[in-house]
Amino acid sequence: MMEMTNEKYDEDYRKLEFLKSTNKKLHIKIIAGADKGLFRNGFILDISLDKGCLVFVDDVLKELPYLFEEVDIPGIKFYTDGKEVNKND
Repeated sequence: MMEMTNEKYDEDYRKLEFLKSTNKKLHIKIIAGADKGLFRNGFILDISLDKGCLVFVDDVLKELPYLFEEVDIPGIKFYTDGKEVNKND
């Protein structure tokens, strides 16, 4: 597996801290590890820069730990249930 640089870790950490601070529900894609290819919906509970991991509270599975490299961090989106109406129409 590719070794993550400190700069990349710092960048990921800052993004995760921002997303956590919004207190909004998130949609994340798992790109490595046992849950590879799956999606999770929920909130970031905790982030560790030293360990390069986060704890995600999934709606169904509750608290799940993930390494930074297991999550598509640039692809994290705010969760939507698909019921929003586009007001620009």
